[in-house]
Amino acid sequence: MSFCLLFKGGSCNFEKDTCLWTNTQKGDDFDLFRSRGGTFSSLAGPSVDHTTSTVKGYYMYIETSAPRVKGDKARLFSQVYPPTSDTRCFTFYYDMNGADTGSLNVYVLLNESSITFTTESIMWSLQGDQSNQWSMGQFYLSSQYTSAPYQVLYFHCSVNPLNAG
Repeated sequence: MSFCLLFKGGSCNFEKDTCLWTNTQKGDDFDLFRSRGGTFSSLAGPSVDHTTSTVKGYYMYIETSAPRVKGDKARLFSQVYPPTSDTRCFTFYYDMNGADTGSLNVYVLLNESSITFTTESIMWSLQGDQSNQWSMGQFYLSSQYTSAPYQVLYFHCSVNPLNAG
């Protein structure tokens, strides 16, 4: 069925492009892609985006039905953000609908050296069919996470197809 994400709140609504959000080239099984209108699975996923509430608006999307198999993952990374002593709020919108919906986990990656991100901390998580509507997710990043360069965030979407063995 489908997972659809929209990130809002000062950084990206995907209307023009992906705003420096990128699919990882390693450690996952498939990619999220920018889409608009209905999804491939006509009975799952949104028919409009959250920002414009029209078929002309864009969102990020993964298809979780075949050929996906149980445990497949897609990850989307933000840009690297500079250190700050302020608490940051992260708000996003999601539509998790359909029998094949797995989980949506949001992490912050912490920079423990000058060139690598080695610590992941889960900030938000949800599993299963949440009905066919856009809903808001939100969490705060305290200075514990923002005092060094950090990559907020990667979205780890997993699949749970009913037809998987």
